[in-house]
Amino acid sequence: MRDPATRPRSGSTLGAALGVGLGAALAPGRGAVLGLALALGCGAASPEVDSTEASGATDGDAEGSGSTESPDPSAPTDPSAPTDPGDATSADDGTSLPTDGGEDDSTTGTPADGTPIVVLGGMVGRTAISCDRGLTWIADQSQDDGLRCDDGLDCDHHAGNTTGLAFGDGAFVATLGWGTEGTIRRSVDGVTWETVASGPTFAGVAFGGGAFVAGNREAWRSDDLGRTWDGPVATGLIPFNGRGMGFAPVGGGTFVISGGGDVGAEYDIVASSDAGASWWHADTIAPACGDGVLDIVGNDETLVMVRYGGPDGPEFCVSQDQGHAWSAVDLGDTWIESRALWTGGEFIAWGGGLAFTSVDGVEWTTTPLSPEVHPVAVALDDAGTFIAVEGGWQSAYEHQEFYRSSDGRTWQVLAPDAFTGGHPVGHLAFGYVEDGGACG
Repeated sequence: MRDPATRPRSGSTLGAALGVGLGAALAPGRGAVLGLALALGCGAASPEVDSTEASGATDGDAEGSGSTESPDPSAPTDPSAPTDPGDATSADDGTSLPTDGGEDDSTTGTPADGTPIVVLGGMVGRTAISCDRGLTWIADQSQDDGLRCDDGLDCDHHAGNTTGLAFGDGAFVATLGWGTEGTIRRSVDGVTWETVASGPTFAGVAFGGGAFVAGNREAWRSDDLGRTWDGPVATGLIPFNGRGMGFAPVGGGTFVISGGGDVGAEYDIVASSDAGASWWHADTIAPACGDGVLDIVGNDETLVMVRYGGPDGPEFCVSQDQGHAWSAVDLGDTWIESRALWTGGEFIAWGGGLAFTSVDGVEWTTTPLSPEVHPVAVALDDAGTFIAVEGGWQSAYEHQEFYRSSDGRTWQVLAPDAFTGGHPVGHLAFGYVEDGGACG
């Protein structure tokens, strides 16, 4: 693994994801991979952290009808951005893994029968799958393997920029394109993908309550597991561009879309309680909540919006009333690089070689990672295994790293022969496919 001190870290613009998240590499224009100023409002909290300030993060938002804001050169890079096969409940060191797999970029909902699988979504339409809980990766493919996103090519504003990836009830759905026409693709095995809709640029896609919702300033929705789509549905989002979207079971099931980046209307948050059929505005929003978003996740009580943060804004925005009021959590000069997860016991995100964890989204603890790695796209499987890919424009191809962990703090760096280095990655989703498919 490269020395963190010499590891290239530069900002870029990949949506502050993708995901979904549940979903930057990220939401469109959030960071280098997929292509993911607030301290007032309803009360910003500034909890004390227990370690040194984090450094190196990713940044980048798309603006207008696809143009992105200039990246902060001091910000770290981000893609905006896919256990042991013999014993899924044991970590590499022999310790037991938690069995309450949490939500990831896929917001899976109720697990399905079949073979567990992790699917990767990256720039230039890159996909790959892991059939052994992140130990090895196969079926790596893209729209053009010969392109290099680190060689002057703007892969963030590209028809193949994966801006969101989600799993629900046997189907994976991805949104692609930023600064171009957007497309929605669907797969039941993670290998063969069908384009099922085309339209505007989407800031991401999420699954919940039996429906997929792809969102931006307008939303598209599918009630038949991604086969057909209805839209556009007006959301009322004020800024032109959505910056992230996600789903949480709070309030019986709530979709959230954040927006920002336009002069005079820099941030906004809208939500839906009826699977994307209608949308309502948050009542109070702390400044900057909605812009610079990496991910939106939640549990039955709390919604957490993850931002890049840094010296000029909060790292987290939190709602504990089903999305009506959003407060800010500013940890100081700290950068967040990754998407986030609710593990079933805590919220967790990563940046600057640290894990940020919280049980309520308000009070956060930081823990140094061992070794110092930089997860950006992260998924959590049903056996409690964290599976991740490094992000950033300078963290792809021959420099790319894939990781696994049993606790999100101590990480295993995969050997180079366990995967094929390729285009930047911003999204991973855990799900299930029929037995006997690409996984055998």
